[in-house]
Amino acid sequence: MEIVEYKNAPKVPIEFEARKLCNRNDIEIIHLIIKEGAILDRHKNPTDVVFFIVCGKGILEVGDNRYVLTENTCIQVEANLERGWINSGKGDLILLVIKIK
Repeated sequence: MEIVEYKNAPKVPIEFEARKLCNRNDIEIIHLIIKEGAILDRHKNPTDVVFFIVCGKGILEVGDNRYVLTENTCIQVEANLERGWINSGKGDLILLVIKIK
């Protein structure tokens, strides 16, 4: 068993505030903050990813589709699909990014 406090979680080396809360062989959980008006550019991941919107409002672009998602919503994106986020709300968009390895 491991307890991880956000303030002590390792930072992810990206331009956003992101911290790894869990990193195991089968799963990785990242707490990600996208500031108001910011964009996380489209990219691909080799794993399935589940996004849980902790707070805020954002647009998730997956391939040619756009999904407007709000607080307490969860969406799964399959591996190797291009995806990106736009913070379209007021204040921070806070996500839990759950990568299933």
